[in-house]
This record gives sequence, structure tokens and C-alpha cells, in this order.
Amino acid sequence: MLPRSRSLGPKCAVWVEAEIDKWIRAVSRIPN
Repeated sequence: MLPRSRSLGPKCAVWVEAEIDKWIRAVSRIPN
């Protein structure tokens, strides 16, 4: 699941980008 932190506001934009980047990397390790 993607983090739903975008609703917190633009101040979390950097954090959300980092979280999504980590999430994508973690998911890419999982064979579909």
C-alpha cells in the first residue's frame, strides 16, 4: 500500500517521495 501522507500537506512532500521510493524498491524485489 502506498503511504497516504500526501493529505498532510506540501510540507511532507519530500518525506512522501522518500517513502514511495523505498516502497517501490521493496516491491521491485518481490517477484510477481
